[in-house]
Amino acid sequence: MNRDLIGWLLIVATMGLLVVLKEMHLGVINFKMFVLVLILWSLGLVVFFKTMGDKSGGNQ
Repeated sequence: MNRDLIGWLLIVATMGLLVVLKEMHLGVINFKMFVLVLILWSLGLVVFFKTMGDKSGGNQ
């Protein structure tokens, strides 16, 4: 897949996650769980993009 397409799909997935969290009222009902979900999602994105960048040989 094209890297630009993957990036846009992850942006749409992030938007979808935020909409689901909003509809569940998770930020109001259980704020710690809301923050934990956001931190884990962000960590997953960082790891994903880090591994995507390493496919070019790791030299920058």
